[in-house]
Formats: sequence, structure tokens, C-alpha cells
Amino acid sequence: MHIVLGMALAAAAGWNAFLPLLALAFAHRLSGRIPIGSPYTFLSSNIGILVLLILLPVELFGDKAPSIEAVNDRFAVIYRPVAGALIMLATTTGTGLPGILAALIGAALALGMHLLKVRYRHPLRGIMGGIPTPVASAGEDFFVAIGAIVALLQPIAGLAIMVLAALLAWWIGNVVRRKIRHDAAAIASASQT
Repeated sequence: MHIVLGMALAAAAGWNAFLPLLALAFAHRLSGRIPIGSPYTFLSSNIGILVLLILLPVELFGDKAPSIEAVNDRFAVIYRPVAGALIMLATTTGTGLPGILAALIGAALALGMHLLKVRYRHPLRGIMGGIPTPVASAGEDFFVAIGAIVALLQPIAGLAIMVLAALLAWWIGNVVRRKIRHDAAAIASASQT
């Protein structure tokens, strides 16, 4: 179950790097049921939690403004996979899963979710002056928070929520891209007449 927990939280880190890390740190600190293997226990230390609390607004607020979101996404290509790898390493220590494989799985899950997020969010910036951006970001934060909490209680259900979020993002991305193509074709058609 620790591997599934790590996978669910690593996938969530692709949407918001610091919220799943913070949920894991608090859960470990408050409950002996949620393991964090050594040497990763620094996550739930006072300093670790403080650092995560300081970094969390970067994701929560920087992701809401279209102009800042574009810059954040460039940096997130690095720090979200790192967060995913760290989550997998912390949750799978002692499971028999080799550390390098755990890190690769966590990084791949986080990177995949991040790229999916960028795929559907990028076109949203061009619609209605970027107004949908904060709404989409708030929805992502909601899925990440719910997914992280559920994963800590029932890892398989948490992973299912992340899969649902990915499918929803894929569908929204397709709808938005079709709308943009349709609008562009309508404008081109209107300008030719």
C-alpha cells in the first residue's frame, strides 16, 4: 500500500508540488500510521513543515494569474518531478522497491501530470482574457487536496481520484482546443467574406 500511496501523492505533485508534500508531512507528524522512511523524515520536522508552508503560496497564488502561471510552469517542469520523486522515496523506503526506481516512478508521474496540466491550461490563457485560469487552478488545488487526503486514508481511492483528475483535464483540454480551432475557423471564414 505504501507504493500506491506514493504514486497517488506523486501524481498529485504534478498539479501542485507542495500540497501533497505538506499533507504527507502533517500526516506523518500526527499519525504513526503514515510512514516516512529515513532519511526523508526531515519533511515532517519543524523546519521541513515551515519550508513547505513558505513554498505553498508559490503554487497556490502564482498559479492563479495567467502571466505568472506561464513562468511558474517553466520552473515547475523541474520542481514538480523532484517533489514526486521525493514523495515516492519517502513513502517506499523499506518496501523493497529500489530507490532509483521509486524516484523515477515518482518523477515520471509528477512530470506526466504537469505536462497534462500545461496541455489544457495553456489554451485557457487565451480565452476571455485568461479569466478561466484562476478557476481551473482552484479546481486543480481542490482535486489535489481531496486526492492527497483520500490517498492518506485509502491509497487506492486517492490514486483513482488522480486518474479521474487526469481524464477530466484531458477532456477539458480537448474541448478547449476544439473551441479555439472552431473560433479561429469562424473568424477566418468571416474575414474572407
